[in-house]
Amino acid sequence: MRALACLLCGTTTILAACSSGGGGTTEPPPSQRPKNTVVATATNGFTPASLNVSVGTTVNWQFEGVQHTVNFDAIDGAPENIPATANATVPRPFGQAGVFTYHCTIHSGMNGTVAVGQGGTDPTDPDDPGYSRTPSHPVRPGG
Repeated sequence: MRALACLLCGTTTILAACSSGGGGTTEPPPSQRPKNTVVATATNGFTPASLNVSVGTTVNWQFEGVQHTVNFDAIDGAPENIPATANATVPRPFGQAGVFTYHCTIHSGMNGTVAVGQGGTDPTDPDDPGYSRTPSHPVRPGG
């Protein structure tokens, strides 16, 4: 009986974790997002809104259930725009240094920036040379 109760408890936990709770999806915290990924959220935002990468990096735009576009401002070296997309991940390479701003043509106020080769690093990513072990970035076990 105890095993059955534990099994039912585990099932309830899994179902609760999978529940959407309000019809929308929940974006993963930054520590659980794949590196160099921008999430176009169901709440009409890009997360992160600003991303710093090296020249030659491919950035992936992950689209949740709502259609969004990614239109880059007309700048030399900007990647190809992404047409209306939902429930997919679309990669775009950045082969030239610069600051590339973009927006969603469907949802006003939804915009972001990719800074390429600007010396920016990600202080929250332990694999990035700019990572800092400060109280806001504690040392990982074994690290």
